[in-house]
Amino acid sequence: MAVPAGLSLPEWIATVHAGDCAQQLAAVVAALAKRAPFDIELPLRCLDGAVRQVRVSGMPAAPGTCQGFITDLTAHYQALAAVRHQADEYRLLIENTTDLIAHCDTDGNYLSISPSYESMMGWDPARVVGQPVVEFLHPDDRPHSVQALSHVLGGGVVPHVVEVRKRHRDGHYIALGTKASAIIEPATGLCVGAVMVSRDITRDQEMLREYEERATRDALTGLPNRAWLLQHVDRLLADSTADTITAILFMDLNGFKEVNDTMGHAAGDLLLQLVSARLKHCMRSGDAVARLGGDEFVVAAACHDRAEAGAIAQRLIDALQAPFQLDDTPVQVGAAIGISLASSGAATTASLLHDADSAMYASKARGDGSFQIFTP
Repeated sequence: MAVPAGLSLPEWIATVHAGDCAQQLAAVVAALAKRAPFDIELPLRCLDGAVRQVRVSGMPAAPGTCQGFITDLTAHYQALAAVRHQADEYRLLIENTTDLIAHCDTDGNYLSISPSYESMMGWDPARVVGQPVVEFLHPDDRPHSVQALSHVLGGGVVPHVVEVRKRHRDGHYIALGTKASAIIEPATGLCVGAVMVSRDITRDQEMLREYEERATRDALTGLPNRAWLLQHVDRLLADSTADTITAILFMDLNGFKEVNDTMGHAAGDLLLQLVSARLKHCMRSGDAVARLGGDEFVVAAACHDRAEAGAIAQRLIDALQAPFQLDDTPVQVGAAIGISLASSGAATTASLLHDADSAMYASKARGDGSFQIFTP
């Protein structure tokens, strides 16, 4: 900076000041006249053209003289400006985000919430702040939410998103995915609260259910597919008791190929849909019918004996007796059914399906539209 040699302090300040210095000059002149200490801040223009923020402090000594020092505050002001800029950006983020951002204390009570709480959830911040975080959650979601939040407030990390249902002001619940992070006091290393960021995952859950539906449903008939059936039979075998047996009824339509060949695949698809609708109406509570592909269907049921399984098969056969209307043309189809039975722990899903398939071919070979129970 410019050397003040040969200049009085007021003259030097006027020389190096990078702006209007009237107020600072007046304060220094008045202090010198009273022989009182002074402390001013000013933008100082350096010899290289840079401007630095400094503090000039002094104490009058002998008449006409004073002693003091100059402190460079540039880095301090730059850091303060950066913090203010960061705070402004954070405030803009909080005020304009569609996510729900909340801050809670170590007792799990809300300290602040973003404006999005009012736009998305309908709650006035004044109604929420001070309340426990779990107060607005579905009762079934509170236990695992309390556990996760307590873990975070204890200094732990919950890496996954916690799914909860939060109550809207009008009473319905919105599905949210929440990520919580602890706020650690640098000086002590202690947790002083937590920040929670939540996002509406209702659409995500709907898409997931849709994907799961596609993965386990037959696109043409809407019946469960092979993947679903295998899991269902696994459950039936696992849940079977000494008083029940698991029955698999493997069905193949008679006459379906002729419909496809003479009336076209569109008519064949319509026939499969009509057959599926009738089969669904034949099911007892707890029974399930699935389409494996083509004109093959499988029914899985828990029965008490062979006779009960045979009764289900006969009901399926009877359901196909009435003709189906395809473009005003009556079409008659029947079915060959093979049945396999297993008591608790006596078979696997794969072996049951294989045995029922074998019995179905035996029934089909007879050509009488009946059922056959597999015998080893």
